[in-house]
Amino acid sequence: MHLSRDLPLRRGESAFLIIDVQNYCAHPDGAEVRAIPEAQRAERDFFFAALKPAVKNIARIQHCCRAAGIEVMFCVIENLTQDGRDRGLDYKITGFNVPKGSWDAQVLDDIAPVGDEIVISKTASSVVSYERLQPHRWSAAFNNFAENDREAALRVCPVIGLEGFTAEAQFHVEYRAADATANPYLQLAVLTRAGLQGIRDNEPAPTPTTGDLSLLTNDQLAKIGVVRLPSDLQSALDVLDNERLLRSWFPREFVDVFLAHKTGEIAFLQDKDAADIRRMYADAY
Repeated sequence: MHLSRDLPLRRGESAFLIIDVQNYCAHPDGAEVRAIPEAQRAERDFFFAALKPAVKNIARIQHCCRAAGIEVMFCVIENLTQDGRDRGLDYKITGFNVPKGSWDAQVLDDIAPVGDEIVISKTASSVVSYERLQPHRWSAAFNNFAENDREAALRVCPVIGLEGFTAEAQFHVEYRAADATANPYLQLAVLTRAGLQGIRDNEPAPTPTTGDLSLLTNDQLAKIGVVRLPSDLQSALDVLDNERLLRSWFPREFVDVFLAHKTGEIAFLQDKDAADIRRMYADAY
């Protein structure tokens, strides 16, 4: 199989993504640029001399993509908060701190978004799991399996139909319900054990779902074998505690200790407001 980066741009399958070309780090008055020591002025001047034609080329590509109906998207560094408390450890150590909604977070004027073009703010933060596991948040709210659906618990990623690139070589399946607060070893162990259990029990392959499952009633979901995932940690623990098969995969003492640990976590956070809870998780992870 021949591998190549020379792939065709196709409307509906391609997008032009512009990353970090924003006032914070690509404008002479940006916060990161102003922090550069005077001793490094020559390096700064060299950077902006090289950046000027690059921005012009970005603008040309934007024009061509818009004319051809190809999506133009932007990704910028921007906090979820004004004071940056949501930032992850790497951003804090590096010193990246771009307040939410600030001038520094905006794309350069010369290549600014047009109309409703998508701007994605990227952060290195962690959030409370069950705030994420809701419909329309690009995570997973149901126990479904689907193709190209970023809200499916199990998502089959798209493949590209190109000569020399087989579908088998490109095939990926994503499990989208986990986050950075999960123990990766337990997560992988449980997913692997669940797959093996399905094979041993000759479970039929699930039928891929389509459409917005949040619009269906519980009866309609039941007809297609789909249920809503737990909406909070206590509900998830209750499922674990009462699921005999899942419990059987681990020593009893292990499950009891895990339940006790997580129940204590819930009790510790019970009287704290949402902002404090998010801050504690961000500090911990």
